[in-house]
Amino acid sequence: MTLSTNELVVGDIIKLEKGKEVPADSILIQGTDVTCNESSMTGEPDDLVKKPLNDCHAMKVSPFLLAKTLIKSGDGIALVCAVGVNTVSGKAGEKLGIDD
Repeated sequence: MTLSTNELVVGDIIKLEKGKEVPADSILIQGTDVTCNESSMTGEPDDLVKKPLNDCHAMKVSPFLLAKTLIKSGDGIALVCAVGVNTVSGKAGEKLGIDD
């Protein structure tokens, strides 16, 4: 069963797949070859490597995934940390007066 973005709550575990949009701000807890395109949120043109929380400290890469960004490769499991207006994109949209 796949939950819609509106049904997600903080603490949910979500599956991430290549070509899918990240539905909520989350932390990668398990994954293989995950890269994410965050250009819609950060303007960064290059795909960013994401590593699970347990692996990222030694490798100096981020486990954080932003809502409304695109998984470009790999797949994984993530823990939802923020939903709706509490996400980075939600806060930006609120400041700009943009509705979802």
